[in-house]
Amino acid sequence: AKDMLLTAAVLNQNALLVGPPGGGKSELSGGFYRIFGDINPDEVATVPADAELSATQLVGGRMKTTKTVEGSKPESTEVDVEALINSDTKIIWADEINRANPYALNQLLRAFENRELSTTAGNVRLGKLVMAISTMNPSENSQGTFQLASAQASRHAMGAILGVNTEEQRKEIVSQILKRNWVPTPESIIPVITTAKLGEITRRARGLAVPEDVEDYMIGLSMRTNDTLASVRIVEADGRMSKQMKDTSKGLATLRGREGVHEDDVKDAVRYTVTARLGALKRKSGQQISDLAESIINEV
Repeated sequence: AKDMLLTAAVLNQNALLVGPPGGGKSELSGGFYRIFGDINPDEVATVPADAELSATQLVGGRMKTTKTVEGSKPESTEVDVEALINSDTKIIWADEINRANPYALNQLLRAFENRELSTTAGNVRLGKLVMAISTMNPSENSQGTFQLASAQASRHAMGAILGVNTEEQRKEIVSQILKRNWVPTPESIIPVITTAKLGEITRRARGLAVPEDVEDYMIGLSMRTNDTLASVRIVEADGRMSKQMKDTSKGLATLRGREGVHEDDVKDAVRYTVTARLGALKRKSGQQISDLAESIINEV
């Protein structure tokens, strides 16, 4: 999951962490901005997990309000709403994104894809935005969650599953909680880079060479991935997934100090991309998502 977030940051891509409660999704995603020496907490836009969230609250603009005084007719007025996300935002953090109002989240599509907001006052360019990080628990009716729309899921180029996989791991987590020894400390993260330095790495990654034989391998693997995901009703025909796989391969190769993309970079890119798509599916437990992801990846 850490490697995935670093790769996403290098490529200015969006990342999705999925898994059952207690796996560390919020701790990792909420403290990730601290690796940058020039990102302050007020430059991290937190999208609240609120079913009543409105699009105007996210992007700002004019909102109509109605005031009723007893014995009088209702009076409508317009007020300016300050945006949660603005031109100074460097990271968008949507913790438990599937609890937020899906209609409001649709307003984030352009922000996630084109780094731009559409508001009632016009378009706002998000020139400083590094990435968006979303987390979600498995969609369960008992948790009062929404299923993440395919349009939102497809804007997340990479994903990882966090959580317990065995009974022993569950016992260890419960034991630590009971002993009060499990204390997350995101403040202990030491800054290792600035957004300016990140930009240099990003440019290098995007210009990295893909040898012809690896390009052919990538095309075949991309086609198999699309066909296999179609078996679980994840269908994309716009080529976004294939491009995300190629970009991710370049990011991984760059972080591994390579001069060109290798086949194992492509394989790992498929794993990240598949996990992002599967994470948005409606499932009853993180373990089921993990099993499904592994079976899809093995089939590809």
